[in-house]
Amino acid sequence: MIGEFHFGSLDRGSSHVGVKKAESQTRRGAFYKEYIQGALRNPLIVGAHWFQYLDEPFAGRFDGENYNVGVIDVCDNP
Repeated sequence: MIGEFHFGSLDRGSSHVGVKKAESQTRRGAFYKEYIQGALRNPLIVGAHWFQYLDEPFAGRFDGENYNVGVIDVCDNP
């Protein structure tokens, strides 16, 4: 089980990409698709969990982290 993974981009929203950088929101989608297809081909993987549903606040959460890694942004836009 892959507990958390994400890809971030600086072309929109928050000012930090998180752990893995994509050049654009379009590439984020392509990276997601490639990652999940790879997981599906691996018989040892039983599931994968995207981190996280909502982008972190632009001004940062309690510790200042402001990753652009959500499925939707802070205004509920996909």
